[in-house]
Amino acid sequence: MFAALSSLFRRLPSLALAMLFLCVSFAFPAQAQPDVSREAKLLAAIVVKLPRYIDWPEEAFTDADSPLRVCLIGRSSVFEALEDMNGRSVGGRMLEVVSGSGQAVQGVCHLAYVARSEESELQRVLADLNRGYLVTVSDISTFAERGGVIELARKERRFGFRINLASARSSGVTISAQLLQLAEVLGLRVSGGSAP
Repeated sequence: MFAALSSLFRRLPSLALAMLFLCVSFAFPAQAQPDVSREAKLLAAIVVKLPRYIDWPEEAFTDADSPLRVCLIGRSSVFEALEDMNGRSVGGRMLEVVSGSGQAVQGVCHLAYVARSEESELQRVLADLNRGYLVTVSDISTFAERGGVIELARKERRFGFRINLASARSSGVTISAQLLQLAEVLGLRVSGGSAP
């Protein structure tokens, strides 16, 4: 299923995000514990698709050939699934997956996936990341309310988005209208266009 979805998304990039979430909606049976490796692959697929809907300023990259770096904060099986995607092209840049602590990745990475293992220390982790062109993403409950940029929220049988626009703005990135239309947006009403 994962390989078939990836192939479909390459052929239909403008519908990729909507299709991914339609498929994810039916991926988990109600009131059953999802298979961890399957869930990890789905979360990794979502994380890898997100940069298509986020614009970083040119100064966030050293040069035109610089990779798009995704950092892994904490411990999660999502990391193994993300590392399998290392070297793919995402938005015209090579994807590079690295792991480290919040302070170590600051200024190095463009997107940081924060594992659920960091939930008890989330405020410290987010403070360490310090937002310098860094988009934080997690499936920790209330991640967006606590200052994270994008929360992958479980809603019954699917994942949805919760986006903290104030955090996105302080990161210096622009979130596309396509992504905002699929999300619960915290902090501001959005009507068309993109939100910085």
